[in-house]
Amino acid sequence: MPASESHPNLQDPWRIVHVMWSTAFAAYFRDNFSAVRDQLTPGLVDVIEQGLDFSGADVADAYIQRNVYYESWRAFLQTYDLVLTPTLP
Repeated sequence: MPASESHPNLQDPWRIVHVMWSTAFAAYFRDNFSAVRDQLTPGLVDVIEQGLDFSGADVADAYIQRNVYYESWRAFLQTYDLVLTPTLP
């Protein structure tokens, strides 16, 4: 039987991940960010600053959207017995 490819046609979850990830770093460094800022990589400083710009409502929305994304994948995968995904060496 030939292999077939299928996908649930969901939006890229990057914004959900970015909001959750950057706000977690912002929370972690909230109390000492100015003291350790020059010890962090420029990329991490940028992530933390972006995380500080999100509101609590943005974070709550990201968690809601994550659950919608998860439930969409769960419903999609319910019709399959075996799922093979590509891997990288």
